[in-house]
Amino acid sequence: MIQITNYKNIHFQLINLFLYLSKEKIKTLISVLLLFAILLPSAVKFTHMLEGHECITHKDNFTQIHESEKSCNICDFNFTPFSYNFVQYTDLATTQFYSVELISFRRLIIQNYSSSNKQLRAPPIYS
Repeated sequence: MIQITNYKNIHFQLINLFLYLSKEKIKTLISVLLLFAILLPSAVKFTHMLEGHECITHKDNFTQIHESEKSCNICDFNFTPFSYNFVQYTDLATTQFYSVELISFRRLIIQNYSSSNKQLRAPPIYS
């Protein structure tokens, strides 16, 4: 077993490793680590669910009986609940209506356009 005596040397080696890697490799490494961190709880729960799984098969009816554990604390915990209660969020339930006054800018646009006899080179919108 390797014993570590100098922590500054390890810190220096890690910095050199990250400087040696390209940006694409660093992004790939970070994305793999984040993916592993996201999928780890589901994988642990899945392996725990299949641990000690026994099927009892009756040959005359071809039915399988699965025995369940009653004292499993991990099976009672849900990582992703699919039931949402929107009633407890009172801010979403109440709606407020505001009156909006419509303002017409038609008179301002018409007053800016003055008719003249000059022939301008710009399109009529800008003349």
